[in-house]
Amino acid sequence: MKANYLKCLCAILGMVVSASVSAQTPGTLKWKYPISGYHNAPAISPVTGTIYIGSWDNKLYALNPDGTLKWTYTTGGYIACVPSIGPDGSVYVSSADKKLYAINPDGTLKWTYLADDTTGNLAIGSDGTIYFGTITYNSYLYAVKPDGTLKWQFPIVGQAYNSPAVASDGTIYIAEVSVAGTDILLHAVTPAGTEKWNFATDTGLSSPAIASDGTVYIGSLANMLYAINPDGTQKWSYSAAASIETSPVIGVDGTVYVGELTGNLLAINPNGTLKWSHYNGSYFDQSAPAVAQDGTIYYGASEPTGKIGALNSGGGLKWSYTSIGGIYSFLAIGNDGTLYVTADDGYLYALYGTSSLANSAWPMGQRDPVRNANAASPIYPPIININFAAADVDKVGFAAVGLTTSDFWNGYRFPNVASAAVSNLKWSDSSSSTVGVTVNNAPGQWGNPVSDGMYDGYIYPQNWGTLTVTVTNLPAGIYDFYLYGHGAANDQNAIFSLVSGSIDYGTKATTKVGSTSWNSTAWQEGLQYEVMRGVSVASNQPVTIKVLPDASAYGPLAMINGVQIVPAGLLPPVTMPTTNLMNINFAAADADKVGFAAMGLTTSDFWNGYRFPNVASAAVSNLKWSDSSSSTVGVTVNNAPGQWGNPVSDGMYDGYIYPQNWGTLTVTVTNLPAGTYDFYVYGHGAADDQNAIFNLVSNSIDYGTQATTVVGSASWNTTTWIDGQQYVLFGGVPVASGQPVILNVLPDSSSYGPIAMINGMQIAKRP
Repeated sequence: MKANYLKCLCAILGMVVSASVSAQTPGTLKWKYPISGYHNAPAISPVTGTIYIGSWDNKLYALNPDGTLKWTYTTGGYIACVPSIGPDGSVYVSSADKKLYAINPDGTLKWTYLADDTTGNLAIGSDGTIYFGTITYNSYLYAVKPDGTLKWQFPIVGQAYNSPAVASDGTIYIAEVSVAGTDILLHAVTPAGTEKWNFATDTGLSSPAIASDGTVYIGSLANMLYAINPDGTQKWSYSAAASIETSPVIGVDGTVYVGELTGNLLAINPNGTLKWSHYNGSYFDQSAPAVAQDGTIYYGASEPTGKIGALNSGGGLKWSYTSIGGIYSFLAIGNDGTLYVTADDGYLYALYGTSSLANSAWPMGQRDPVRNANAASPIYPPIININFAAADVDKVGFAAVGLTTSDFWNGYRFPNVASAAVSNLKWSDSSSSTVGVTVNNAPGQWGNPVSDGMYDGYIYPQNWGTLTVTVTNLPAGIYDFYLYGHGAANDQNAIFSLVSGSIDYGTKATTKVGSTSWNSTAWQEGLQYEVMRGVSVASNQPVTIKVLPDASAYGPLAMINGVQIVPAGLLPPVTMPTTNLMNINFAAADADKVGFAAMGLTTSDFWNGYRFPNVASAAVSNLKWSDSSSSTVGVTVNNAPGQWGNPVSDGMYDGYIYPQNWGTLTVTVTNLPAGTYDFYVYGHGAADDQNAIFNLVSNSIDYGTQATTVVGSASWNTTTWIDGQQYVLFGGVPVASGQPVILNVLPDSSSYGPIAMINGMQIAKRP
């Protein structure tokens, strides 16, 4: 065994580290990527498939699913722990500089938190709270809020460098080792930071795993596997032949898998009896197993040579991979079944697997690919994919949400024409639901199959009217609806509106473009699909999507290619990379406000103010970019002067402009440099029924109409602006040199009458 303390900082004793069979031979190399210095296990984004891994060269690496480098971020010290991914996509890592880093998905710094020493692996609560201990004595279990501020500290006498685990009721479990190597305790801590109970053992403990009934499994260096009830009493213990330095994992049937240091992988029944053991010929030194949905159990071994093994559910060897260094970190299984392994030869390996991660209580160390060690979070995001296909087969297409083409897609196709309904749709992991979909006014008319993914077809009505798509029996919750609509020509787009309950979430349109760029290999928001975000759905409440006709060479056409229904916030709003960013605030007060913007990193970004001094001319010229450098860009507003909103204290809500005659505002942006732009347009008043309707035109191309949301609560007034709620995005707008861009702000009904209002605008130039 390698006794390397530095390697053990975050991995020691506590480890971690959807959905059809790969077409490649299981156990063969898919790719490998060189990482400088020692590196720990990866975390995997459930949305993009991005693989995050920290290294002792002080860098956090982000890799694409194909093994190419996406970006790196350099911290102030080596990274010895496993990254964890928060609910908003933030990536958390700790560094030897005693800081916890929060990194945005694009590789930029969000914040840092300074602890009293180097921290261990992390756990993340359902509310986004980050939990961790440190390698020092007389320290704490820290609870840090998602904004980087301290929530509470729980005092711990010994070291607590293993990953905590969070139960479904919010209880946090963490193990500590005292200075003398005695007083080994597993603490159960409430979400408020007080102790519920502690459980004493005689030597060091691994990270815990939590079963579906709340039983806590934990291994020890004294050759014991403990099963502890949620009240802190011992359920049973199993005496192994050697120390258990791996975190336990749990299979679909409740079997507990742990590795003995001397090389036996043990399968323990839920009642504490031995089911089987498998000797691998090497050591199990800190590398926890991982269980796939088809029952395959993967393990990683360290000495005398590295090895990856795959066992069947009975403990028999299926295959092994030995062209690899020693394995001291946790395995990970991606949603497409890829097995990710880090080794001490300096590589991250991706091997073809047989199945996605098991949908069990704790299928791998730290539970799941995002490494949040939280029993309450789903293994699979509950996504429903619907493809309106011309052919009699289901296509995945180039979807905005979901990792791979193995995600299950429900097909609404020719056999459904007679009934216009499909019931018991499946989630993306192929499990069944009670959700159904009906389409009125569609049967009999289908698009022609095209070879590129979702463009295999679409549905549209025979009478050139409106399609009505109704989704029924969704579980109660908040959802984002990804609506795909574009035909087989650049002028065939779609206009969508969505209603849930009594709330109208407005109208959005895909883009008519003067080129074939709509037919890309990656679907783009605002071009081939739109998103209705933050849609509240009550139990048994239908959601109605209307697909409205728009002009095309074939006549007024209403079409839809597909729908994806996902939990709100699973995929953050699209923010394309920019070379230049321009911010305009339409303010009531005589000062510029930054507000809660979709684009831009900090409140130091420059904002151009269109405010009281501009009333006379209704124009502002030589606007500045967000770095304060000057431009020749100007903005004019017709029909606005003299009427302003009242200042409110929360950022951009310091005010808005609206016309005196209840008519339409026209905002014209001039002299933009030639390029492709994204226009983020903000519009909401100081009440939940004061929203905005926007229409954008550039170079005679109409980019459709979008509306912010009228909601029946004060949720519009959040500290974070939400796409489709307080702002809309017109994406991928080409602008020629000297060409004006016209934004029409249309009146909508409110308790004050028909109001057209705008709070602000951000203009982002794409690279």
